[in-house]
Amino acid sequence: MLNWPTKRKRTPVAVQHLCTAHARSCFIMEAAIQFDPAMTMDEAEDISFGANEEDLSVAFRQHARVWTKTEFQGHLTRLRKKKQVKTIQLYQLPHEGVLVRYDILQYAHALRVREMLSGTDVPLLLVMDDDRGLQQAFQAAFVDEISSHRADLAVVSFDKGMTNDMRNQVSAAAQVRLSRMSGMGLSDIRKLSNEDYAQLVDFVLAWQLMGWPLNLGVSFPFSRKSEPNKVVKIPTWRPGRSGKSAARLVRRATLRSVDSYFHKFRCNVRFASRPSISAGNVGHTWDKQYLYKPEMLAKIAQI
Repeated sequence: MLNWPTKRKRTPVAVQHLCTAHARSCFIMEAAIQFDPAMTMDEAEDISFGANEEDLSVAFRQHARVWTKTEFQGHLTRLRKKKQVKTIQLYQLPHEGVLVRYDILQYAHALRVREMLSGTDVPLLLVMDDDRGLQQAFQAAFVDEISSHRADLAVVSFDKGMTNDMRNQVSAAAQVRLSRMSGMGLSDIRKLSNEDYAQLVDFVLAWQLMGWPLNLGVSFPFSRKSEPNKVVKIPTWRPGRSGKSAARLVRRATLRSVDSYFHKFRCNVRFASRPSISAGNVGHTWDKQYLYKPEMLAKIAQI
């Protein structure tokens, strides 16, 4: 969220923030914001005009990394004709810098992660939320690793709108279910270490997933509090794999480290908090801690 330099009513610009984190250690491998402060809107227009690529599809242009004002207005006009937006007067690009195309950002992010992992030959599990563009980007970037059966993609979704009490209920119900299916007492399950608990879950889940095609998706019956009612889909699933392999993939597929990063980012970096609604200004969003310059958003986020 940014404060605008003038009082004229405008819709805020949505800027996406991508992050890849190691699941167990929470180490931030790569994080990027959909914004480039090094270029102005006029420079983007000049480069686009000089490239003489108006007749080419955006996918085949050499200079299609950022949104130009002309292309953005044309995009809004098409959305308006398709009745996907009611009005286009309040949509606009940042007043400083340029907005990077989101699909370009996704592919660049996937390539950066692949570059960091190029020196290892260990099996990889790449977990992401249900974003089709992100899935396509990582499938394209890691095509060699996926083809050689060294990497798997997992898509995770869960109920994010649950209250703390509701999450506790789901977690408690999952432990009761595990106790019933394993034959182990509930008190004994709660005494298990994380490693022993994981082994028990894998043992029970392997029988449930035997022969099930994980590319169709499966509900994880032993959800934790952080990801209630978790559903996992493995687009790279290959028939013939063992139930134990399927159980490990479903259990290990988690977004906890990424969700933790964004939670800390919003809580500890004041300008990145969710917008607050002004009660005395016709519902406008404004806060004294929000930034006026998008360039500062990119710098502080990178730090």
